[in-house]
Amino acid sequence: MDAAEADTRTLAEHLRLARDYEESGGITHFGVLRVEAQSEEAQAVLRQARDAAALARLDLASAMGLSADARPLEGALPVPDPAAVPASLEPDLDRRADFRALELKVRALKRRREALLAAWAPSLSLFADQEYYRYGDFNPEILPTSGFPYQRMVGAQATWNLFDGGLDKARWDEAAAQEQGAKDSLDSSRLEALKDFAAWKDRFRDGVDLYRARLKVLKRSLESVRLARLGLRAGTVTDSEVLDAEMDLSRARAGLVQAQASADEALLNLRLLSGGTLR
Repeated sequence: MDAAEADTRTLAEHLRLARDYEESGGITHFGVLRVEAQSEEAQAVLRQARDAAALARLDLASAMGLSADARPLEGALPVPDPAAVPASLEPDLDRRADFRALELKVRALKRRREALLAAWAPSLSLFADQEYYRYGDFNPEILPTSGFPYQRMVGAQATWNLFDGGLDKARWDEAAAQEQGAKDSLDSSRLEALKDFAAWKDRFRDGVDLYRARLKVLKRSLESVRLARLGLRAGTVTDSEVLDAEMDLSRARAGLVQAQASADEALLNLRLLSGGTLR
């Protein structure tokens, strides 16, 4: 937003100078129209930047649990450090809670499928029974060796449901399909996590390189503005050239901030995806 405001001010000054030059015959009306178009575009970009900044502050307030964020933001973005992400860094997905949950789901579905296999086998039960013959009021439990007759029975019983209309088979097929779906989801999530990790790792390295490059651009832009102002005092440079140098400087500063934010975002995502291997 600061860069967009600086561009708007610079182009407004450009437009004022262009109209003065047109009146003095220094440039044609075509040059004025070109600066007017740039100025209008810069104003539109400024409105978008202000809206984006306002929405970002609201999102920040929501993430912090605040009803309104009226406090100013202080501090600077961290400088990208290439040593923060070693080249040999790899994610440890087994330490991530979401992957552990998926693995437990696969195990549970596997046990459910195996349990349904029992419906295809006969159900076997064992039993034993002993009966005493009782005569009158005499209770053989009091005198078990009195010689009163009794009978014992030991046996096994098997039941097998062969005519269920395919219900057990359908349940087993459903459980097998659910288990396979969970396995496919786990494998897909692993591949996606590895791909995302590699992408964010490359993006972090790109962010570091981009930060270094834009830092050099910023230093050159600062030197260009200094030389342009000295040239303006000496009469060798026009106001328009000074304004162009100042606009390049504001854009260089915005580019440097974007490179820092991109690298920091990549680092945070790597910490999230690494499973605790990156601190």
